[in-house]
Amino acid sequence: MFVLGEIARRAGAWDEAIRLFTRASQLDAGFLEAYHALGMSLNAAGKFADAIEPLERYAKGMPDDPAGHYQLAIAYSRTGNKAAADRELKLQQEALAKGVCVRR
Repeated sequence: MFVLGEIARRAGAWDEAIRLFTRASQLDAGFLEAYHALGMSLNAAGKFADAIEPLERYAKGMPDDPAGHYQLAIAYSRTGNKAAADRELKLQQEALAKGVCVRR
């Protein structure tokens, strides 16, 4: 599911990517990359409110990944939660300063 979701995401087929990443996260609730990819796809599709839950889950499980905090900041910002967006941008900067590289 996840690999097919990545193919759809890279092709800009947001609805298909969202469907596949949702299914991948349901099949393995511990597969944090599925939540990150789902959140990115939801953000790209303009479904910012829907992106918050999977991105929160990812950021909680992978606190040193600046990309998760960045995507979550976008979702918060686009839903009008400036305080939360600012907090996530600060966490992103802290993660970048640590120099931890999380590969996808």
